[in-house]
Amino acid sequence: MKKLKEYFDFQKNDFYDLVDLEGVYDGFNVKKKIGGKDRLSYFRIFITKKNYSIEDDKKPLTINTTHGKENEDGGLIISSSTWKRPLFGPIDLISEDEFFLNIKTEEFFKKNKKVEPDEILKRIEKLHIKPTKRFVGLWLRTKIIIWHVLLKNIVKFISYFFIFLLKISTGKKYTYNIITTSQFEKELDERFKKDEDTKEGKKLKIFDYEVPAIVFVPYSFIHLALFLIFWHYNYKPEVLVKIFSNNFLTIMYTILTLIMFEALMKIVPTNALKKIIKNSSILYFKLWSKKIKI
Repeated sequence: MKKLKEYFDFQKNDFYDLVDLEGVYDGFNVKKKIGGKDRLSYFRIFITKKNYSIEDDKKPLTINTTHGKENEDGGLIISSSTWKRPLFGPIDLISEDEFFLNIKTEEFFKKNKKVEPDEILKRIEKLHIKPTKRFVGLWLRTKIIIWHVLLKNIVKFISYFFIFLLKISTGKKYTYNIITTSQFEKELDERFKKDEDTKEGKKLKIFDYEVPAIVFVPYSFIHLALFLIFWHYNYKPEVLVKIFSNNFLTIMYTILTLIMFEALMKIVPTNALKKIIKNSSILYFKLWSKKIKI
């Protein structure tokens, strides 16, 4: 059997810079200018050692594409501080069970239909640039918005909200951000296992009653929000009007409700909040890396 690269006519399809892949049974990487003068895509087609070892003569081809900005050395920049990938630019692809090579007959197949090798490259390139097509790529762009923008950011907001809630309810400083690395769950667990900053926070004196600032801030925020709501709807509860018209009752109300609010803050289920933060962060990562069927 010939080398896999020998079946393809790269020059005919404007591919260049052919390189053999290492760590696989057989395969190659080629480049093509797509999406602009300094834009570049990598196309890789290969047979893994595991797939070659299967008994069937039809060996699955693994195909993937990656798009980015070309650097000065002809390499690929996926994303950087100075360049971000456009949302609807050429999309990264991976295909593992669509194309096959029969090593005995040296014929290529798309599922069970025979195809020419160059048709595979054309098919992959067509899918690769599909998001850039106004009408053909409309449904794909819609799915990208739903999965990679809308749902991802909703989950991100939920995660950050509970990070904030955990901080104001415990007074501890949690400094981790949502991360997106290959060892996401492991790193997240390690961050939660760290000894968090448990120093006693600043305290304020309210009518000679000492209350942690971390308690007084949300307490004040809640009362301010209630005041604005009552004011907007011109709602004046008779009991509250009587309380706040009397200095002694106002002081008693403030101290009593602060004590109750501080006690409530101490029984917030910290572990449950951490679990919500962790699970929402993991879900964010899964949405960020979700494969979308084209």
